[in-house]
Amino acid sequence: MQPEYRETRTSPEILCDVLKFLSKDHANQCQRVCWWWNEVIKDAEEILPRKYICYLVLERYPRWHALHYDGKYSYSSPWCTGYTAFDCSWCEGIGFFMMAKAHFGQFTLEFSDFFEAIPKLHGIVKENQQPVSVSRFVSNPWAEPEKLPTLKDLPTFASFLEFLFEGLIIADNMELGFRTAACIRSEDLMRIAKIPVKMKWEFKKDPEENISDEEILKLIKEMKRFGNKYTLHIRSQNPEKFHHFLYENLGSLNGLDKKFSAKIYFKDYLSGIMDDDKWHEIAKFMKSLPKVQIEEYEKPFDRKHTIRRTHYNFIQDDVLFQVRKGEHSFGFGICYTIKHAEYLKSKKKNV
Repeated sequence: MQPEYRETRTSPEILCDVLKFLSKDHANQCQRVCWWWNEVIKDAEEILPRKYICYLVLERYPRWHALHYDGKYSYSSPWCTGYTAFDCSWCEGIGFFMMAKAHFGQFTLEFSDFFEAIPKLHGIVKENQQPVSVSRFVSNPWAEPEKLPTLKDLPTFASFLEFLFEGLIIADNMELGFRTAACIRSEDLMRIAKIPVKMKWEFKKDPEENISDEEILKLIKEMKRFGNKYTLHIRSQNPEKFHHFLYENLGSLNGLDKKFSAKIYFKDYLSGIMDDDKWHEIAKFMKSLPKVQIEEYEKPFDRKHTIRRTHYNFIQDDVLFQVRKGEHSFGFGICYTIKHAEYLKSKKKNV
């Protein structure tokens, strides 16, 4: 008599619990075990780990390609040793394959390439049936000024970004570059500001262009409606008395969303190497405010560097006005911050 053969399988739930401890690459390799494992892994893609790719760069020179790197995330230039460029042959599907079910540390796309790249990206999303997942979307913050969007380009730039974030990509952070600080005056900037991600905007220096403290305050008032976190680097402004101006107008910022914050850096203070007299004047003014809270601390930045910071915190109603100076070997400069006063209270509770 032949022994009865009975197939035994691990339940899909147990198999998925085990696969969660593997890397995305190893989980994908398990699809080769058998037909049933392949089906279970495909059905569980939502809960299994995503493949991590450090950089995705879509450029059209010498041809449309992506830059692929599986290593540790880095803020250094993608064009360095250890990165592999692969041809995104869209018609052959290799671009779809490389981007399917992956998470990217950084996705870089220049403004000049938006018009041609977005249809290609739309094809990828359609094929994969899900948006491209990234930690940080970057467009031009370090590019040459002539490659950056101007005031006239902002309606088109805003439309491209709205289309991107309506279903093509999901991102935690967005970094954008603008040719001059005059872009602050555009109403289309608010179309970008309402996209629900943490933002960093870099406004390049233009010797012939300057903006007023009133225009910066107007921008903050308009942005506060959205409850996002913003960092503004404004290189066309010399804020000799900006701390005075903000203090005198704090009342106009009442009603902040508790999640809102705006950090403002200016050209004089970006490098951290500033005139001590300027800082002493700012510090003296902040110390003169009633019930100002001063925080001083230092912490290691890496093996070679230490960050030393001084915070001056002043609260009026529900608005926290903070002036910060930081120092380490890279320079940290002066930062003006507007947040909800609840931030300081919650911070003390967590200490």
